[in-house]
Amino acid sequence: MLSKDRFNILYEAWRAGREKPVTQRTLCEGAGISLGKANRLVNELRQEGLLDGKNHITDSGLNALEPYRVKRAIFIAAGF
Repeated sequence: MLSKDRFNILYEAWRAGREKPVTQRTLCEGAGISLGKANRLVNELRQEGLLDGKNHITDSGLNALEPYRVKRAIFIAAGF
């Protein structure tokens, strides 16, 4: 299980794509956490192989996000 902050960091890395390096400032702003906490989490995620050296999400990182992917959704509307 990923913590909320770790999930948010991985999600922001996924959203950023793989074209250019992603800064820790971009990740912390998108995740809504402090830069110091983002730095610690990014280092942990790199050690676990979920982020690479340029803060891009790895295949292992995508696998870690897979259980949280929405597969089905139901929309309910009410009114006239």
